[in-house]
Amino acid sequence: MIRRLARLPMPLLLAGAFAVAMLIPAVFAVAHGEHVAARAFFYSALLELVVCLFAAIAVGRFAPAHPAEFHLVSLAASFSVLPLALGLPVMASVGGSWLTMWFDMVASITTTGASAYPPGSLPDSVQLWRGIVAWMGGLMVWVAAAAVLTPLNLGGEELITRGAVTAEQHRQLRELPGQHHNSLILRHLRLLFPVYALVTVALWGVLVSLGEHAFPALMRAMATISTSGILAEAPGQPPASGMAGELAVAAFLMLAVSQRLFRPEGMRTRI
Repeated sequence: MIRRLARLPMPLLLAGAFAVAMLIPAVFAVAHGEHVAARAFFYSALLELVVCLFAAIAVGRFAPAHPAEFHLVSLAASFSVLPLALGLPVMASVGGSWLTMWFDMVASITTTGASAYPPGSLPDSVQLWRGIVAWMGGLMVWVAAAAVLTPLNLGGEELITRGAVTAEQHRQLRELPGQHHNSLILRHLRLLFPVYALVTVALWGVLVSLGEHAFPALMRAMATISTSGILAEAPGQPPASGMAGELAVAAFLMLAVSQRLFRPEGMRTRI
């Protein structure tokens, strides 16, 4: 199964992962009586999973001639084109133009956290989806930095190592089969996802123990670890956890930007 996934283009894998993630706000919306949003998320997830399935069948044997360049282009496409698919349930739930939806999803997946909608105007399920997109986007950036940019000495890696990739290393990278690059991405995902998820769950538990309700605490935890700032409550509203919660967020934010925690030795290898 893993070998088959390793043959698929990275944007297709990401689209499938986000489509599965749409089921989370769908269930949340049902539990909170937001039936319009529930249908929007469920049908969008179903549609996009079917499209991903047919696309996977069509490109199952795809092998890029230049995998390194292909993954860089795929990364750019994931931040610019994929948000169109991520915003379908948002448009179906609250309306708005394609440009508004696209901007909002780009801001979420890039973890910048900007919103094209007025504060407090979105249902909780849609706000949860924005937080999930930002959280997964943060993980995507982290994995891409480790598996795509680091081997090329890009994305700030050259400042840390004070080294440069030689022409011979670039040639070796270009000659590697596409399956190797996808396997490298999936290997880093298996390495990094448990840490990313564990730190998020830990902060969530701390905030709940300090008196914050589960949903706002989850949104705050995801917003902190992904550094998106997408919260459940309106901007400027103090959290129920008070000053203790703010200190906990500050402490975990230091973990979120820690090079030691989020850049283990296994990520420093060169091709």
